[in-house]
Amino acid sequence: MRALSDARISFRSQAGVLLAHVTLMPVKDAANALLAPLIETWQEDAHEHGETVIQLRESERYEYEVTAIHGDDLRLRCSLSSRRRSLGIDGMPDAGQIETRSFCGTILLELVEGVVDNTKSAVASAMLDVRSLKLDYRTEYRGMLRRLAEEMMGLVADARSSAKTGFRSTFEQRTDAGWLQIQLELLRETLDSTDFSAAMRRILSFPHQRLLAVSESISTNRPIRWTPAVVQQLLKKHPRSLVPASHALQRQAGLQSVSKQVLVPRKSQHLDIPENRFVKFALIEFRAFLTHSSCVFEACQGWGASGDLSRRLVGKVEDWLGHSLFGEVGEMRFAPLGSPVLQRKAGYREMLRWWLRFHSAAELSWEGGEDLFRAGKRDVASLYEYWLFFELLGWFFKKCGGGKRPEVEDLVEGFEDGSPNLRLRKGSSLGPFYGTFSGQSRQLKARFDYNRRFDASTERHACGSWTRRLHPDYTLTFWPESFNEEEAARLELLVHVHFDAKYRVEDLESLFGQTGANDADEESEEGNYKRQDLLKMHAYRDAIKRSQGAYVLYPGRHVVAEKFKGFFHEILPGLGAFGVAPDENGAAQGLQPLEDFLDQVLAHLGDRTTAQERVSYHVAESYRAPEGPCPTGNLVVAERDEMSDTSRALRPAEHHVLPLDFV
Repeated sequence: MRALSDARISFRSQAGVLLAHVTLMPVKDAANALLAPLIETWQEDAHEHGETVIQLRESERYEYEVTAIHGDDLRLRCSLSSRRRSLGIDGMPDAGQIETRSFCGTILLELVEGVVDNTKSAVASAMLDVRSLKLDYRTEYRGMLRRLAEEMMGLVADARSSAKTGFRSTFEQRTDAGWLQIQLELLRETLDSTDFSAAMRRILSFPHQRLLAVSESISTNRPIRWTPAVVQQLLKKHPRSLVPASHALQRQAGLQSVSKQVLVPRKSQHLDIPENRFVKFALIEFRAFLTHSSCVFEACQGWGASGDLSRRLVGKVEDWLGHSLFGEVGEMRFAPLGSPVLQRKAGYREMLRWWLRFHSAAELSWEGGEDLFRAGKRDVASLYEYWLFFELLGWFFKKCGGGKRPEVEDLVEGFEDGSPNLRLRKGSSLGPFYGTFSGQSRQLKARFDYNRRFDASTERHACGSWTRRLHPDYTLTFWPESFNEEEAARLELLVHVHFDAKYRVEDLESLFGQTGANDADEESEEGNYKRQDLLKMHAYRDAIKRSQGAYVLYPGRHVVAEKFKGFFHEILPGLGAFGVAPDENGAAQGLQPLEDFLDQVLAHLGDRTTAQERVSYHVAESYRAPEGPCPTGNLVVAERDEMSDTSRALRPAEHHVLPLDFV
């Protein structure tokens, strides 16, 4: 790839006539090709991965200008663009900005005549890919999609095993573009992956074959391996031919005639077997879904990018189906899911897993995904937040749930009416999930929430926030098993630890700044405050009652976690950040330091001799009754301890006073 200072995109009509050029110029200069806002990839490389040659980058701004070839009033229509206001309504040529923000994936650029609105038909269009910034677009981004697809497949499997459920959904009956877009993204991750291409090449190069006995008609004049069955045909089968008088068969056996042809059994390699039929069936089902999706997208305004993506993937599947192997393979009559070949042989086992994943995902709706994948755009920040949810939920049930999976009813709704929907959605609460942790000297109850709402409350013993409603992305809550949650809150035995997903964080320095720097409240050039994510963690820690920790999770790799300790020698209270990023398979890089930290938190909360435990006890005692301060009049209370110049004096209520009659 190479960095570009600008790019000119050609727009042609359906007849191939050049109508206009759109020039794109990034606002920022390129530091290097890897981080360049505008790049050009090699044609072969882009085709192999299903991408466009010219690519933008997320979280960037670009100036655009439309140059019409014949002087027509052509204007750009794009969901991420804004027209320059100084041009006015009739300003020509059209110019403005494209701001990618946190979106990545495929965007559609369309040219329309005159004033831009969504009801007009485009005279020409072009596609551009927007690369993810902090995640590798071809590996880590798709790894997160794999992880989500595997989780959805696991939920469907759990639901099928439950006697309460019996749902089934087929894509032929779905016409809602949002749902089809989700399935398209999950299928695209498979079809555009190098793993899929490698598996298909493996199947086509070394297809599984089966030895079958076939009968071949052979002339009796040729050498034949004679068996009793073949001899019987020689004596009785028609048509027949005369045996010469000098031949031994007539002289010794008295045969006047023998059969001209006999059927000789032999072993033959056959490709038309259930396993190869299944591969063909899976490809045909992929093609059917993509064709159906393309028709739906074409009928919906604003979904042109998704329609173009569907058609491109249809062409890729048809290229595989055009191989000679599938010309020799018939239609599948039954699914050989128990076949050892499908479960074990390279190529076949991957195809079975991908088909099961696609088929399972199609049975489960996900309304939250419609905001994540919308008309070809992909909100990577939200995707990262969802991916982290499953990573933390997995840790929670491994550590506090006995290694079990969460109940499917806790994650999926709509069983009763047969339309199950994954409840995970940005801005909506999910949970609580409960568990138990057995420490060395203390049993803890545990709770995990996604987007838990902490409403404003002035009651000391009530849960919530001192100021305004707050809702961290993930909240872990712990308290002793001997108390219920309300009692633990009243006695200050309940502890919250919060985590927030911050995809936009580049590194620890951008989050916390340099050591000793005084820039926490300085405004940046973009109008944002530096270290605002750190300040938000302070808000969670200080405003939400009984919070003992608030930490940022960002897509860092191979970085040392940053932790600030409130008591300086104990793990809680504290603030900090952990770098957690997906790999190409969707597994979390950097999760081990986070798990080690959480293990230390559990060990700390299980110890009743900590400073944090002592402080919480005195806080509970101090606020047990709403008593005001006692008037002291002119009495002067000492500030220093009389026995030590370096210690503060006991507060008056802590002094022990003997009655006069005792002296």
